[in-house]
Amino acid sequence: MIRHHHSNELKFKVAREALRGDLSLAEIVTKYGVNESLVYRWKKQLLEQGAEAFAEEDSSHRTDALTAHGSDNPQAIQEQLKLEKVDAEKARSKAE
Repeated sequence: MIRHHHSNELKFKVAREALRGDLSLAEIVTKYGVNESLVYRWKKQLLEQGAEAFAEEDSSHRTDALTAHGSDNPQAIQEQLKLEKVDAEKARSKAE
């Protein structure tokens, strides 16, 4: 079996998408081409450790995606994701 090395940015994007809840697990797996178990693992890491879970080895060189929330606090990230989900739901209801 071939092991793939996934970038920290991809891990963050997948975990964030899983937490937002806009897509099903199957849709996320298909969209990013990763295994379901990785989605669960990365989601758990993001919830427990915040963006630090996917920080570059040299923490002074983080990707823009990781610092987009302006916080490494897991609770702050969760709150931001909840707000984004509410905004997306409002936008969908207006479109209907």
